[in-house]
Amino acid sequence: MAKIISFFTAIFLALQSLFGIGGLRFGKVVLVLEKDSYAVGTETVAAELYNCTLKPIPTAPYAYSLERWEGGAWTRIALKDTVIIPDAMVMLPPFRSAGKSFRLTDHGSLTAGRYRLAASVSAYAEFELTNGKVTIALNAETYPLGTKAVQATWYNGTGEKIWFGPSFELERWDGGKWVPVEPREPVAVPAVIYFLEPSRSKNHTYNLSHYDLQAGRWRVAARYSVDGDTGSAVIYAEFELK
Repeated sequence: MAKIISFFTAIFLALQSLFGIGGLRFGKVVLVLEKDSYAVGTETVAAELYNCTLKPIPTAPYAYSLERWEGGAWTRIALKDTVIIPDAMVMLPPFRSAGKSFRLTDHGSLTAGRYRLAASVSAYAEFELTNGKVTIALNAETYPLGTKAVQATWYNGTGEKIWFGPSFELERWDGGKWVPVEPREPVAVPAVIYFLEPSRSKNHTYNLSHYDLQAGRWRVAARYSVDGDTGSAVIYAEFELK
């Protein structure tokens, strides 16, 4: 049964590469990761190596290189001194695929950014490492009293698409705790939804002109949801009025 499945897999890959289906091309060796982005701290990522050539290619279960995009170029990241890679090499037949597992922790602590893996046959696969959370940051920490609006930058550091709306709440630090502050009159909020893909940012302006402001610590409280989920999470951005 295993040989029959392998035969049909080979036929499928051959048709894919010959007709350019699914990104595979004849004469190429292709490395495909299971996702385009991962959270910082991910230990292992899985990939599939496709041989779309007419010759068997050598491949090792563990051997690969990791590079980071820095200063407009790819920079090789060295392995840790304690990493031992088994000396094993196998041949991948034409129009066959093989699963591979890559240990990112072999390279130490990796920060958020753009990376690419290279298999032993120099087939590359790019991905993003994100900080694993959604953040919102104002363009300044302190504003003069009388400020009518503040601009914030949303960043989606997760591996999922999120969405948020224009509504928000304003809170003031008072008596050792955050206290919600109501606007002078009801504010009409447009029925708009903003979608934010993984590893993407978006600027958004929050109008403060409907509130009676005074000097002190303030924060914007906004909500977002992961696309497809029914729940929501709250996120804060603090600032000071002087």
